[in-house]
Amino acid sequence: MNKAITILSLCIAVLFLQSCGGDSGLTLTVSTPTEGQSFAPGDVIPIAGTTSDDVAISSIQFTISRLGINETFPGMLNQREDFLLNVTIDPMTPLEDDIEIVVVSFDDEGNTEEVKRKINIR
Repeated sequence: MNKAITILSLCIAVLFLQSCGGDSGLTLTVSTPTEGQSFAPGDVIPIAGTTSDDVAISSIQFTISRLGINETFPGMLNQREDFLLNVTIDPMTPLEDDIEIVVVSFDDEGNTEEVKRKINIR
């Protein structure tokens, strides 16, 4: 009987902690580029979307490691931010599949939300 009470107590504690820690309220949507979209050397890659939070957006980070891109839009503190970063592909960039774009939104409480997209240069 004591074992059952202990297990039940642990279950209740876990449910309580999940409901208290729960959803941070941070969301991130990337509308463009789409997964698998193709671009050519010299093209512009528009990285656009929206992030929102119940507190405040502190920054948005954009990374395309294979193209040497690591940009951060800091200091926003609004509850909703629409973003657009235009990345011009160097005309000398070699053709390559599955280049990963990573967009990360940060809120004022240290929470993060991440979206990854793979594009192709053909």
